[in-house]
Amino acid sequence: FNVVFFGQTGAGMSSVINLLIGDQVADVSARMNSCTMDHRPYKLNTGMQQFLIWDTVGFNGMHNVYGYASKHATRLFHKLSQLGGIDLLVFCKKDGRLTPWELDSYMLFEEVLCKGQVPVAVVVTHLEFYDPMEQWWEEN
Repeated sequence: FNVVFFGQTGAGMSSVINLLIGDQVADVSARMNSCTMDHRPYKLNTGMQQFLIWDTVGFNGMHNVYGYASKHATRLFHKLSQLGGIDLLVFCKKDGRLTPWELDSYMLFEEVLCKGQVPVAVVVTHLEFYDPMEQWWEEN
């Protein structure tokens, strides 16, 4: 199964991937610059299923202007189309209102590239200051 993580730079895509894998496999950074400059696959074997978890270039990064990130997203889509397609999209979103960059990246992956044919899961990150974290869902 191919699972593609996408979202705005700094949303925590690589951190969530590390959490799923159970190891520090994807580079993470708290700096303004993105550390994911190209899509990268990470293997996750649950014992019953094998997954390729794809980390992607974040949108709106200091060095990742929209054109750069969308070019890489399109390249990944075409690559995965030849390898059986995308089975799940995971949209990583930071706490707060939906930004134009987030909406653009969502539209690109979900509507333009995948034509609405791939399920999307949403992961909201940066909720550490909510006590309890579930409060965010109640308020939003």
